[in-house]
Formats: sequence, structure tokens, C-alpha cells
Amino acid sequence: MRKRNWSKEELTIAYYIAKWDLSGIDVTMEELALVVIGNTTVVSLNMQVKHFRRLLNLEENTLFAQSKLMQELIEEYRDYTMTQIRKMVISKV
Repeated sequence: MRKRNWSKEELTIAYYIAKWDLSGIDVTMEELALVVIGNTTVVSLNMQVKHFRRLLNLEENTLFAQSKLMQELIEEYRDYTMTQIRKMVISKV
């Protein structure tokens, strides 16, 4: 099976969930994975969230995959507020 490349917008959703769960977003993980992102699964979305949680030192886990784009997003969003990131996510929903 070929590895799926996640876009910046898709990873922004995973980043938001990693930091703030689904707070303030009126959508389920299933809807995010299957409708908003598409071409992925809830399991895959959850793995991206876990990668971000580990990279952000929010959770310890054994998943060590990360992309350059994930690192770039963490750096870019470092000073963003929850509201600013939520607006980006909601614009995709």
C-alpha cells in the first residue's frame, strides 16, 4: 500500500485535535476523516494526531513517524491561539 501524503490543511486539522481535541468544532472524527479530509480513515487521522501529541510533548507514545511539514507547522503555529487555528480548521469544514 502506498503511503498517503497529508497536505498542510489536513495536518492543521490533526494539529488542532492534538492540542485541543474537538473543542469548538461541531463535527465528529468520522466526519473529519471521511468527508472533510477524504481519502483517509479515522485510524490514520488518529495516528497523525498522536504524532503531533508526541512532537508537542503532550503525550508519550511509541509512534515515531513525523514529516518535515509537521515540524514546520509546529514552528509556524507556535504563537497562534486556539481561536486562530480553529478558524483555519472550520474554514475547511
